[in-house]
Amino acid sequence: MAWLMLAQAIVAASGPVVIESKEQARAMAALPQSLADELLAPGHPPVDDAQVDRWTGMPPPPPGSPPQFRVQLQTRPEPAEPGFCKRTAIDLIVLNPGPAATSRIADTRVLYRLGARCAVGRNAYGEYSDTIARDAIRALDALQKRRRIDVSVMFDDRMPESVDGDRYPDGVAALRAVPLREVSWAGPASRARFSNAMTAAADDSIQIGFYASGSWSGVVTIRNSRIIRVALSRSIPPPF
Repeated sequence: MAWLMLAQAIVAASGPVVIESKEQARAMAALPQSLADELLAPGHPPVDDAQVDRWTGMPPPPPGSPPQFRVQLQTRPEPAEPGFCKRTAIDLIVLNPGPAATSRIADTRVLYRLGARCAVGRNAYGEYSDTIARDAIRALDALQKRRRIDVSVMFDDRMPESVDGDRYPDGVAALRAVPLREVSWAGPASRARFSNAMTAAADDSIQIGFYASGSWSGVVTIRNSRIIRVALSRSIPPPF
């Protein structure tokens, strides 16, 4: 309930904001709370990270739009359900930077990170479609820590030999290396682009896909609340 009350308080500041330029906003981002106080209405939750012109996946403004740039604020993390922390990402648009600048909220969404310690600042938090996705990543984390991994693990390593970094002799070694605290997205595998080899499974199973740390992707196949197969892939993250 407390988190819901905080989320309801995320409203853009009314009237002009003191943002003369993108460069000024970047300088203010060194003190995220100060930038948040300028762009958001009073009563907003504490903010501990701010990025100016960060790529968020939103489309560019249409031709003829007023001068503008984007700011992403992230609230201070707090414990969520067991094994996870959460924070809210706030995507804003600063319109007409200068004496008449205004701010507008384009999107807000709750992000999660695996782990009991809530990492602050510019640490990776990801989008999870629902509790089933978080349950799958939590179960995968437990599987990583087992002394003996007794499920089928497929691993497709597409990382070129010319790229420095660790090499994994088999799927189990790769599974132990997946940075689950850096999951950027997790949800039904049908909502993302995974190869047919990764999603091959029986009809009575659930498949949760994920992306992590830019270069890792995976599909977890679950039947009767138990992981029966993990398919992993690693490649150079875009843009290539």
